[in-house]
Amino acid sequence: MAGNIGVSPLEYLKNITPKTKVVLELSSFELEDLKESPEVAIITSIFPDHLDRYKDLNDYIEAKKPIFQHQNKKDFLVLNYDDPITRKFSSEVNSKIFFYSQKKIQSGCFLKDNNIFFNGVKEPICDIKDIKLFGRHNVSNVLAAATVAKILNVSSKDIKKVLLTFKGVPHRQEFIREVAGVKYFNDTTATMPAAAKTAIQVFSERFPKSKLILIAGVVYKKLDYNDLIKEIKSE
Repeated sequence: MAGNIGVSPLEYLKNITPKTKVVLELSSFELEDLKESPEVAIITSIFPDHLDRYKDLNDYIEAKKPIFQHQNKKDFLVLNYDDPITRKFSSEVNSKIFFYSQKKIQSGCFLKDNNIFFNGVKEPICDIKDIKLFGRHNVSNVLAAATVAKILNVSSKDIKKVLLTFKGVPHRQEFIREVAGVKYFNDTTATMPAAAKTAIQVFSERFPKSKLILIAGVVYKKLDYNDLIKEIKSE
């Protein structure tokens, strides 16, 4: 596992064989010049970002598309049905599409009575109350990951085993330590207003009686901060 999560895939090249499963998180910067798409691609959701590099939001969205534009009929594209931008990509795709959703029954994983189901499978994978991640955005991420796992023929039992123990990755609402009654969390991958807003909402729900202190820096990327400001003021 490597890519836009702080680990270069070049570090793993010597260990990769034709049978190795490689998982990469790729930013728009890394996708722009892509000439070959992966066998399985996921697009979770799209919010305005990097508008200091792209002329507008549409230009930014176009930079994401090479992840699926070179796929063929044997490949798979996993899309978030609940995001109107990613949902529209389906009309441009040559590969097999699996939608996941928190709101509707889909071809991939979906929620029903707070349980995760996969297309056509009667038994649920697990109840979302049992997963260790916080926030509705992470429920969506779980649905995406579980959909890919089912595409790759991973058993529901093994998927559930992971979901019941996986606590997230570094720098994403990561608990660091508690000192003198103060809990410290690292969410430095929240590099756009929408992500920071979501983090504030999640921490407010988790710790409703606690005082939330936000320590933040910014690189101006020509983004709209109004919603984030309103969220900060409301807390």
